[in-house]
Amino acid sequence: MKRKALVLAALLAGASGLATAVESFYVTATGDVGVGTDQPAAALHVVRDDASGSTTELLLENSGGVKLGLLNQASGLEWVISNDTRFRIMQEGVGMDMDANGNMNVTGTVTANNVLLTSDRNAKTAFREIDGDEILARLRQIPVTSWVYKSSPEERHIGPMAQDFHAAFGLGGSDRQISMVDAAGVALAAVKALTERLEEKEARIAELEAKLARQEELVARIRTLEAVTAKLIQQQQPVLRSASLKQP
Repeated sequence: MKRKALVLAALLAGASGLATAVESFYVTATGDVGVGTDQPAAALHVVRDDASGSTTELLLENSGGVKLGLLNQASGLEWVISNDTRFRIMQEGVGMDMDANGNMNVTGTVTANNVLLTSDRNAKTAFREIDGDEILARLRQIPVTSWVYKSSPEERHIGPMAQDFHAAFGLGGSDRQISMVDAAGVALAAVKALTERLEEKEARIAELEAKLARQEELVARIRTLEAVTAKLIQQQQPVLRSASLKQP
């Protein structure tokens, strides 16, 4: 086996670097290749002693786009990792791709324990005040329906259409997607506006209840006065009748 490694190393490194190459490149009897290790633990095992972590262990270079295929012979499925104008991990058009600015597109569902959205004040500018009542008015005009994605007909969802949301608020850069930031912002603004309306109504109700309590108290006093008056009149009736009989 070392002879095979020696011959391959000679072809790769040339006679002048033969000794170093032999010590760095190994092929086992089962065909596993070790670079920097004589005990490869995989079909290709690369070991580099670089504590700084600045060394690139594997580099695929081409004058155009670069592709790396991962083929499962049993299932026939092949995932392709490619780099043209975007970085892609795809299988027959399904997967993810990312551009140089970090913008990512994913076909399918993303499952995560948590998603953190950048909301640091220092990362934002061009602040504007909003009118909560106007937000509510626009929100009332947006149809909210139940629907399924064509690509996932077994999963039902509830929500607005991106076109309607964009027409109502003009947020985001497209009328085909709804940003989670904008959806949450509109929802919070609407809740805040509704809370303010509720507080105003509760204050008005409290004022009316206090007014009603004063009126009920006044009615009770009037009824008490009427009862006292009626009793006095009843008490004075015999005296009035006697006085009337004594008149000539």
